[in-house]
Amino acid sequence: SHPGVRIETLAYDGSMEPPLSGTVLPDNVIVTLCLSGRDASAPLSATRNAAWQARIAAWQKVTKHLRIWAYTDGGGPAPRPNWMNVGDDLTYLAGIGVEGYFSEGDGWPLNEYLKNYVIARKTFNASLDSRAVVAEFNNKFFGSQAGELVTRYNTLLHNSMAAAPTVNCTWPPSCQAPGRQGPLDRTSKSGPGYSPYSTIFP
Repeated sequence: SHPGVRIETLAYDGSMEPPLSGTVLPDNVIVTLCLSGRDASAPLSATRNAAWQARIAAWQKVTKHLRIWAYTDGGGPAPRPNWMNVGDDLTYLAGIGVEGYFSEGDGWPLNEYLKNYVIARKTFNASLDSRAVVAEFNNKFFGSQAGELVTRYNTLLHNSMAAAPTVNCTWPPSCQAPGRQGPLDRTSKSGPGYSPYSTIFP
């Protein structure tokens, strides 16, 4: 009823589940699904996030225009090593036809410089290897010799988080119940500010 106009709506928190089977939204409606509470210790394509894979697929039956809102917070000044998983998520989402991605991070440079670089590189070319992009950033930022050492450090942190047997997320607070935190998490929304990064896949 409104040609030439697109309307965007959120599938967030209490509205993350898609409507009943058979519901199809008009072509001009965009749905942005928030990955609130997903297990950030593994990429979306992993078994740990099978429920999210099914939820995304169900929304794609409802709308032709699905975008993702991802909380990629570092959780404060302590490093939260989800850089590689964020990159792998972009490969997965582009591969299944999701058309846009919005990342809400925090303002801590230790977390965000590398993560934003990975997001920027992968949104222009989702087929890039996330680990290679991490190494590329470190070599450019720190120099090749120091960059190699930093990449080893990044990999150790990443492997430690991946080995955690519990969900690893920073938002919403419901995912921070006792016994559900990964060992490297810092539950904090404080800091010098947020640095959301938004893009549409080419």
